[in-house]
Amino acid sequence: RNVLISTEAMREEIDEVQLIHRITPLPHSYYMDKTDWPTTLSIEGETYTLLAQRRQGGAIYRAIDTDRILRIGTPAGMETENRFPGRWLNNDSYRKTIRDRDIGGFAYILEEFLGEQHFGAIFARGFAEEGMIPTASLEEYGSVIRSLLRSQASHTSGPLDPDAFRRSTHIPILRNERPDWITVLERAFERHWATVSRYPSVLTHYDCNPYNAYPKGMIDFETSGAGPWGYDAVSAICAIGWFPEAGDFERTGAYVYTDEQIAAYYHMLDTYALEKNLPPISEAREAFEFFRGVWACARMGDVPKLQAWRYARFERIFLERI
Repeated sequence: RNVLISTEAMREEIDEVQLIHRITPLPHSYYMDKTDWPTTLSIEGETYTLLAQRRQGGAIYRAIDTDRILRIGTPAGMETENRFPGRWLNNDSYRKTIRDRDIGGFAYILEEFLGEQHFGAIFARGFAEEGMIPTASLEEYGSVIRSLLRSQASHTSGPLDPDAFRRSTHIPILRNERPDWITVLERAFERHWATVSRYPSVLTHYDCNPYNAYPKGMIDFETSGAGPWGYDAVSAICAIGWFPEAGDFERTGAYVYTDEQIAAYYHMLDTYALEKNLPPISEAREAFEFFRGVWACARMGDVPKLQAWRYARFERIFLERI
């Protein structure tokens, strides 16, 4: 999780983008390896209450008296999370400020509060009440994703490095977890790489999904890195497919899209791709979904039932026909 990138900002020229971000050392009393964070923290004269402890370490707090969020973790983790807006903005002075500070211990970032509910909760509520995701909510979500695509298309880099992309999508991790898949994974990688490498290299979120998106912006950039334009847009709609709808699992999905909603979403993506003189994203849908599937299957050892379900789904969809 990291600094806000607002949808409003993503619609502006890059030199007009406004970000709220600060990285600061914590008081000495917090320089320890914490696994259970306190329910409240008082920093810079403001009191914060605990919202969540993060799976990868650290925690998230919300200010009691202001609309501000505090994210806390190791200095290295905070620097990684801040590279998405830093690199996106090409703001060398900001990156250097973070890189050169001797902050030691834990560090924290202050950012604007994005709202009470992410799109995951909005979709789940609508699905529970109406039996489907409300069209207006899905269109609003699509607007956020389109804004992301537009910003990415405006800031492309050189050719995408296949080895870097392999690491970012966790191919090496899945190879280690499933050595019986090594040969077929490599064949699948080469096949799908040929498709996605047609798109320009952009700074990619890698975990773009409704639970990381709010009407005012997006969060969770700690896994960001170079990737093909279009990957995030496909991830945004297919990520829920990696959760079973029901059953005895550690986690299940709270909603599903209708076929008509998926078709309308891809029509929106393809229309925008054509405006940018890029291949329609739907032509690379299978390839992008393969790489998102790898990402979804890796590192799931803490939820073994869900891990087994994802392994089986991945093998059935992507490997049996290779």
